[in-house]
Amino acid sequence: MASLKCLSLNVKGLNSPRKRRLLFHELRKQKIDIAFIQETQIPRKATYRLADARYQRVFSSTALPKRNGVSVILHNSCPFQVESVEGDDSGRYVVVQGHFGTHSYALASVYAPNSPDKEFWSALMEFLGSRTPGDLIIGGDFNATLCAAVDRSGTGAPTPQDQAFFSFARDMGLVDVWRVQHPGERDYTFLSHPHKTYSRIDYFLASPNSMKVIDASSIGSITWSDHADIHLGLTGLGGSVNRRWRLDPILLTRQDITDGIAAELTDCFDLNSGEEVSPPMVWAAHKAVIRGAFIKYGSQYKKRRNTQILGLQVDLTDRENSHKACPSEASFLALQNVRQALKQLLVDDVGRSMIGAIKWTPPWPVNYDHDPTLPQSAS
Repeated sequence: MASLKCLSLNVKGLNSPRKRRLLFHELRKQKIDIAFIQETQIPRKATYRLADARYQRVFSSTALPKRNGVSVILHNSCPFQVESVEGDDSGRYVVVQGHFGTHSYALASVYAPNSPDKEFWSALMEFLGSRTPGDLIIGGDFNATLCAAVDRSGTGAPTPQDQAFFSFARDMGLVDVWRVQHPGERDYTFLSHPHKTYSRIDYFLASPNSMKVIDASSIGSITWSDHADIHLGLTGLGGSVNRRWRLDPILLTRQDITDGIAAELTDCFDLNSGEEVSPPMVWAAHKAVIRGAFIKYGSQYKKRRNTQILGLQVDLTDRENSHKACPSEASFLALQNVRQALKQLLVDDVGRSMIGAIKWTPPWPVNYDHDPTLPQSAS
């Protein structure tokens, strides 16, 4: 049975249409089934902005000002059946309860304050304890570490926020999934630019009984947000259905691709212009030709872009590891240059996609009176 892919990420604001597009672009690219999102900063009256054709189930908790904000986002094909949704009034946590098959689960996205707040931790613990009868999976930015000695670069004693977070996880009986699966490793999800220090403050926490369905966990790289994305794999719960092919609007903005498709269409009509082939048959055939051409050119384009992105991601990971192991101004600048190049590549793709989705004019003349399947205008 296919594994369900989960992602958790602090996005540092989604009021920009381009950033929202970038988020959903990443979710689609990584084939994410369940996303736990923090710090959306979307106002309460504007939650409708967080929408996408393939991720239509979006459950959010927001605050009145543009701050905080959390969401749980489900792909249309995700087999999780939602029963109820609850959250707080400050945009700090949202809990989606439902079931995979016959087993009950609660999925929670949490964004903790960045300073000690006993009321937050006690309220969250009471909320989860009284409303989550099934197994619990939390993805969130907790602005704290569970073990400062291994989850923060450099040295230093646990902060009051670290202690509050540790007490919460202990009292709730929650498991740090990544640490259980990577006991001897050190990795981080956030870089403090003022202090040039790394920390692992983004976590997937799960009730012990949930661990039997968790088959993988990993930490990504810091790219277009100031946090790294973290990942979780769930198995035995029912995989996603096959997702049908859709035209990528970015292809319509590439002159080389549209020129190639125009040439193939011209050849198609020239080769089938004889009397032995009826106009309706030619018209029906050209639709298959144009789709096949888009698939071919799209595959080539995607392969080139993925090669560029993969190369930058590998370079970024290497430079992150180098900077984590031996911080220096030179390694930090090199890291930032690669990160900016990767971010620009991702943003450029999203920008062209937005333009293509808004308006597109075919680069070749189109006269719909030539469609033999449509009523012809009287001459």
